[in-house]
Amino acid sequence: MRGGLAAGLICSFGALGEVPLRAQEDPESQAPVPLARGGSSVISYPPEFFAEYQPTMALEMITRIPGFTYDRGDTSIRGLAGTGGNILIDGQRPSTKAQNLDDILRRIPVAGVERIELIRGGAPGIDMRGQTMVANIIRRAGATTSLAAEFMTKFYTNALPARIARVEGSRKGRRLSLEGVLHWREDRDQTISGIGRISRRDGNGRLNDWGRFEADWDRFIVGGNGAAEYREGPNFIRFSLNGERDRQDRRDMTELTNAGGSEFRETVAADVATDRGVASIEYEREVSSRLTLRALALESRERDRVLTRSTGTGPEQISRERSLAGESILRASGTFVPLPTLTIDGRIERTFNSLDAESSLTRGGVSVPLPSATVHVEERRIDAEGAARWQIWSRLTAEAAIGYERSTIGVDGDARQSRSLQFLKPRLNLTIEPAMGWEVRLRTERIVSQLDFDDFATTAGLDTGTVNAGNPDLTPEQAWLFEATVERRFWDRGAITLTASHSDLSDVIDLIPIEDRFDAPGNIGNGTRQEAKLAVSLPLDRLGATGTLIRLNANWRRSRVADPVTGERRRISLQRPFQGDITIIKDLPRLRSVITADFYTGFSETSYRINEIRTVAANSDPLAKIYWDWTVKPGLSLRFMFENIGFRSRSRKRELYDGPRSSGRLVSVERRNAVMDPFFLVRLRKTL
Repeated sequence: MRGGLAAGLICSFGALGEVPLRAQEDPESQAPVPLARGGSSVISYPPEFFAEYQPTMALEMITRIPGFTYDRGDTSIRGLAGTGGNILIDGQRPSTKAQNLDDILRRIPVAGVERIELIRGGAPGIDMRGQTMVANIIRRAGATTSLAAEFMTKFYTNALPARIARVEGSRKGRRLSLEGVLHWREDRDQTISGIGRISRRDGNGRLNDWGRFEADWDRFIVGGNGAAEYREGPNFIRFSLNGERDRQDRRDMTELTNAGGSEFRETVAADVATDRGVASIEYEREVSSRLTLRALALESRERDRVLTRSTGTGPEQISRERSLAGESILRASGTFVPLPTLTIDGRIERTFNSLDAESSLTRGGVSVPLPSATVHVEERRIDAEGAARWQIWSRLTAEAAIGYERSTIGVDGDARQSRSLQFLKPRLNLTIEPAMGWEVRLRTERIVSQLDFDDFATTAGLDTGTVNAGNPDLTPEQAWLFEATVERRFWDRGAITLTASHSDLSDVIDLIPIEDRFDAPGNIGNGTRQEAKLAVSLPLDRLGATGTLIRLNANWRRSRVADPVTGERRRISLQRPFQGDITIIKDLPRLRSVITADFYTGFSETSYRINEIRTVAANSDPLAKIYWDWTVKPGLSLRFMFENIGFRSRSRKRELYDGPRSSGRLVSVERRNAVMDPFFLVRLRKTL
């Protein structure tokens, strides 16, 4: 079915090209109009373009842009490069480490948006940071004030209702602007919670144990963030602050019967506490119409505490983990536009990172020796890049960049070492417009991953009875990426994008044996990775279904590496071969309503350990949710949503060997599944 759907969409690609753009036919149309800015293509979307979707905030507008996939960024990456997502506000990138990007966009009301620009290839004065497409939210000039309160609850079939609340506000003045949000959440994690069955068979398929499995994962989160910015002539300064407390209570309960008819119980209880805080200050000065300079300083801290207990037929096990992570960043950057068709960007970033981690494991009150149980990690890194973007002619843009990264990592505690790493990171992007409505984007880049300091410390997984050892000898994974994207825009709101990429990998990070009895993250040599993405935004107005839009995303992945235990070629651990989703949106303007149906495909991911192959999957039944957004009156909206209509389940399969997989014998196969609980959600949002 997936292949037939994709084939049908691709076959219709050419036919779509025969239909002229409505914006060209009707000058008075409120459809997006391509603009020429510095010779590059910028598509401008006025607020009227989004009116039929009844949005209340910029976040809801961003997700409706044809051919654009919203990227929130990855705040787990150390430093700032690659963390900021693909959103700009008035031409500037928000510091998403100090504030959640969703929160920033929620605080911008629709009335405060003048237009949203979709920048493809680049535009003068815009720091693309290697991305070929970004969305730039242009706010209206003048003073604006927005204050909103939101209350939400979820009704479950076998749990107490969730309670969620947030208050957010912003005040944009001619010089001084303020914004902030406070949020509170008491909920359960639906991706883990559920009730199902468990079975254990020996290597010959004979049933040994069977019974009932139940998982509950409750969360309590409270936090807030805010920012203040001041503009005076060519100067701009912004201060941001973010703080959050996250408490998690997880319980796994298994009631089993063995082949002899005896009943017994296994339980795993985990209490997780996380406190994090980030503060940053940014300064920008427009030296001239051609030169802009920026500086940023950021400080963050995160403290984690995990206590896990497991009981069963064996002795009680207790695992304790504590860690404190810190990050300090100083960054200077600038943009120079010597010609309308040429933009030069440069940046240098100095980062200091640290992690103090301790872990312990007792079994029946007796301490179990663990490798790298106490570690202190420090990293000092310099990351610099220079990039030039040239509009060669009206339909061709090229960006060339060279980056350099040097880091010194020191490890103390149970393991002691110090080493320096350095990498050159070239990049070349080409954006070509062969015809009206068509765009081709080509990208070649050397990518260097960041090491996860948590991989340096040992942790115990009591729900599986395994120890994940720390490995201070890790080297960052590197990749030469080759990527091509073809995009076709049609029917004002329609777009289809096909992306294919190939990566040649070195120092691939996967699981390796430590001391011949523990699994740990480690480098396993060279490999390859391929990926194909299909994104479709299909309006059905011209097909007779007025106000109906279908959006589809599909992602196929393939990889090959040599297994460090068996030497055989296989997929990289935890890579999902396929993921996809389909969204159907129906606008009902007379009822001031929008009905949306989301469907998500299943997934499967496998990890390869010394004596185990573990596969976690969501079944092929789609995860479905249907919701109705109703604008009761201006400033007051309601959402009613029913999620997990098909009672989707999540499963885990463990294939256990009596020795290394290369020579051991299969002795046990454990299968368990948990059916996710459907729920009904009601959300009230009031803008004051």
